[in-house]
Amino acid sequence: MRIHAPGLPLLLFVLATGLGNADPSRAGEPRQPAIARPAADALFDAARSHPLVALSEGQHWNEPFHRFRLALLRDPRFAAVFDDIVVESGSARYQAVMDRFIAGGNVPQDEVRQAWENSTQPTEVWDVPIYEEFFRAVRAANASLPADRKLRVILADPPIDWSTVKNTDDVLRWNDQRDAFAAEVTRREVLDKNRRALLVFGDGHLWRHGPKDRPEIASPRSVTSFLLERAPGAVFAIGTPTAADLTRIQPDTARWPAPSIALLEGTVLGLAPFAPYYATPFQDLRGEPFDHLRLQDQFDALLYLGPPATIMQRPFPTALCADSRYMSMRKARLSLVPWGKYGVERLEKACATGTR
Repeated sequence: MRIHAPGLPLLLFVLATGLGNADPSRAGEPRQPAIARPAADALFDAARSHPLVALSEGQHWNEPFHRFRLALLRDPRFAAVFDDIVVESGSARYQAVMDRFIAGGNVPQDEVRQAWENSTQPTEVWDVPIYEEFFRAVRAANASLPADRKLRVILADPPIDWSTVKNTDDVLRWNDQRDAFAAEVTRREVLDKNRRALLVFGDGHLWRHGPKDRPEIASPRSVTSFLLERAPGAVFAIGTPTAADLTRIQPDTARWPAPSIALLEGTVLGLAPFAPYYATPFQDLRGEPFDHLRLQDQFDALLYLGPPATIMQRPFPTALCADSRYMSMRKARLSLVPWGKYGVERLEKACATGTR
């Protein structure tokens, strides 16, 4: 089960796992540097050879990823290689609403906002405007595309009905099925129809390998692993470890332009231990299976958005903080999860400071 607790920053676990001092190679394996390529070029190349390109967002709310995603949409190559965009940030319960909106229909704001506001997540994770701005950008892109090339956004979060959610077990039951549901809707709506899609999810949903006996960290299975089980070779997965200081592993990354994408197989970055890239104070990745995983075991490539100090977040909107209906709704939903008190504190901090 993975519920997005409010504002868990992606922090390096350097002291515990020794990222800066780790030897990224293993006996008999090469030590070649990862090579940065212009990010859009690399991503479109991957799309030509894989029906699914899974792109992780990095830390939620981050502006560099948002700018990169919008730039991809505005690139004429995007609609030439992709048919669909599968997103974590919207509930499948509102797929028909989103279809009308993306197609250019007259959909009231109060109706379309339910897609991200009423996901399985009790937190404010999708309520920062960058997610709405993305949906509007797809709508705008479709306005200039021919009918046979218009893009579809597929909402991959399970269709929870919050009016029927009464307790913690109800919330956890919906959250337990998130990755399996996202993989199934992708298979049904993309692969079975011989279409191609860009998947945009949080990084943990795209790891190939998750812990099988530590559900407090992540689901034992990810969207990627479910898809690869049914369609081997179909997914090209790109990780975005926005808090990792890559210069500790490969110093010349300090000269990489942002955004860049680098292939990982057999490289210094790819052979480095996986856990330090993604461990946080709330997500201790020491132990099996992570001790023996390298980054290349989890992803095919890495998206570099710049040094960690440059990864700025979009501020939380003050208008929502002043909306009594919204605040009551979020606090009521947070009251149903074990860490709800902490979640409310983080929501109030977001309202006070704009940051998670």
